[in-house]
Amino acid sequence: MPVKNILYDEFKQDKQTWIEPAESVAILSMRPRPREAGKQIIKQCWPDKESGGEPDLPYTVATLAARMVVRASSFNKEGERKFWGEVEKLLRYEEAQAERVWNERFISAYLKMLGLI
Repeated sequence: MPVKNILYDEFKQDKQTWIEPAESVAILSMRPRPREAGKQIIKQCWPDKESGGEPDLPYTVATLAARMVVRASSFNKEGERKFWGEVEKLLRYEEAQAERVWNERFISAYLKMLGLI
């Protein structure tokens, strides 16, 4: 099975899991201005962002909700860019966390391989 099909199947399963929370987030995030709508999605998925807390909902929910908001809104291309710029802040956070965890595991595995721990 090609990798593309595996990733698509995983996305379909993820979508089925998170569609209901995404619908709630989309409804609560409808705003007339793109940047406000994007910030509202982040606020719904990551309420403790300002205090350094962890997101309550994953980027998958933010993406699904964002697609719903874009379909229901009349944002122009520039507005959509501003909107997605806000939503992608959650993705950047998740990427940074994944990289941090990867580095921690890699470093400890390397030290174990050298017999230092």
